[in-house]
Amino acid sequence: MGLDGKPRELHLAQSLASIDFEDFEPRLVATDFSGTGPVRRRLLVNDPLSRWKPLSFSGEEVLPVKSGKAQIFAVLTGEIRVSHERMTMDLAPGQFCLAPAVLEGTTIRAKDASEVSAH
Repeated sequence: MGLDGKPRELHLAQSLASIDFEDFEPRLVATDFSGTGPVRRRLLVNDPLSRWKPLSFSGEEVLPVKSGKAQIFAVLTGEIRVSHERMTMDLAPGQFCLAPAVLEGTTIRAKDASEVSAH
């Protein structure tokens, strides 16, 4: 809304034309997944303000979520289920979930081969 209380024009086409989709920070870190178990990890973004670590699930696996730190999970491929004694949430590619720092006993269960980005 403008100062006059009326809706303002959005200028969507001009906004999209001004974005350089090849220019982003922090730069992605080129790493491979490491680990030998069913859930492997790699470092994607390593910045003092943001650290993203994708997780690769080889199949139907369960991973406990550490409490004490809020975490965001973004599903890149496959499907996951985030569970806690108070709730269960199924997520597909493009969907996100925030696990608050105070929740203990939260788990991520991959329904099949999946990739999840964790922050």
